[in-house]
Amino acid sequence: QADEPSVRVFYECYRSHDAFQAHEAAPHTRRFLAERTQHLAGPPEVWTLTPVAGAINGRPLRGDGAPR
Repeated sequence: QADEPSVRVFYECYRSHDAFQAHEAAPHTRRFLAERTQHLAGPPEVWTLTPVAGAINGRPLRGDGAPR
């Protein structure tokens, strides 16, 4: 946003909850999560979104984000 030049948005999309957990367990992610607060003006605001429409590899998603 032009009126909030220090705001950053990271958008991540994972194929499954297991893929998300694997990402969170990766050494580089664990290091980032452990060290990020020293670079922030305040605590991060994290939103978890649930897809309501879309597809992965042509397979439609259910409302919970899992392929049908």
